[in-house]
Amino acid sequence: MEKQVNSINTDFAKVSIAIEYHGITRQLRWPYPDICSLDKIDTNLYLSGIGEASSVTTLRKYKITHILTINDFPLSLEIKDQLSHLNIKFIRLSDVCNSDLLSHFDETYEFIRDGVHKGAVLVHCQMGLSRSATVVIAYMMKKYNLTCREALDRVKRKRMVFPNMGFLSQLERYKDMGYSTMHSLLSVEKLLLEDATLTGRQQNSSRRMFMLGNKCLLHSFRAVIPLFASTQKFVTCGSVLKLLNTDYRVRLHSHDVKYGTGSGQQSVTGTEIQEDINSHWLVKGGTGKTCERGQPIKCGSVIRLEHVETKKNLHSHNFQSPLSGNQEISCYGDSGEGDSGDNWTVVCSGDSWRRDDSVMLKHVDTQMYLAISGRTFGRPINGQMEVIGLHSSSGSVHWQTAEGVFLHAVDLAAKHMHSVHTEL
Repeated sequence: MEKQVNSINTDFAKVSIAIEYHGITRQLRWPYPDICSLDKIDTNLYLSGIGEASSVTTLRKYKITHILTINDFPLSLEIKDQLSHLNIKFIRLSDVCNSDLLSHFDETYEFIRDGVHKGAVLVHCQMGLSRSATVVIAYMMKKYNLTCREALDRVKRKRMVFPNMGFLSQLERYKDMGYSTMHSLLSVEKLLLEDATLTGRQQNSSRRMFMLGNKCLLHSFRAVIPLFASTQKFVTCGSVLKLLNTDYRVRLHSHDVKYGTGSGQQSVTGTEIQEDINSHWLVKGGTGKTCERGQPIKCGSVIRLEHVETKKNLHSHNFQSPLSGNQEISCYGDSGEGDSGDNWTVVCSGDSWRRDDSVMLKHVDTQMYLAISGRTFGRPINGQMEVIGLHSSSGSVHWQTAEGVFLHAVDLAAKHMHSVHTEL
């Protein structure tokens, strides 16, 4: 059967963007706080991505006493070393539709409830969009006796969140179970497969999963609007991404480790580790320039790349790099603000920066290209590669987008649509 969903009005279309996360494009209304933020959801309850959860300065600022991590890996032990009072709970779980969050809702509720009475609780996953958001929604549902739809609305007023379809299904079932999973023997696998016409076939279980989550999902995203291909293939302002050097296959990386020579600023390296959180960069406009979220980055335009974890910008200047003696690349600034040495020109073919094409980043002040020298560091960043500025464009100066959260402006042609159909 088919269910018709009314399209959004044209005024809404003009101020909307979409976010692409794990290959799924989702609709939201703008303005929202930045993805890279810590947001207060309820009394003494905060939600964020891993960057804010790993920042000792941020944790102290908000007087966080309890941290709930739902991620593929735990927080660094250095956080606990510096803030010994923290009560940290870790749940290892991936952001995929068949991950079982439902069975954890009782324990996460208890942890959050106790934490907000004793201090302040921060719940986080990798980006603060899906896993941690689902746990916070479940907490709000039980605390205030809300439906999935009502709790989701409350959270969305404070932060941009997008639980995956499987998690939305589990939230709806959580309400049906009376906000308690303690005595239930119903597994998530059974939940996703029950009532399927042809059990045992993967495509039907996936279809069932979509059906279970669809009601809450459609309300969450307000409308399902297909984005035209022209709006999906570009790198856009406000996106958070990883950059892969096409020659050495390493990702542009930084961390709170300073160079022992040269400027003494925060070091920038190349890492082979795909999952490292220190390889996320926020795409921004050049110093003093306006960069509208969701708009494609034009070839030849000037941008800045802010390191999500440390809030410093990719930077260069007339200092020698420590290993090869080329120009040093560092991270510089405070809370995303630095100086003209943070500006980079996007060198690419065509009109805009395409996600599937390689580009060069040319430093505005010194006219050097962002590159990899091929040399590797020893301790304390053993095995990571030196990132440098090269005068020639013939070296290892080509970069391509890898993983990321990409924002897209909704094509205004959507205003001509009257409806879309979702197969149920």
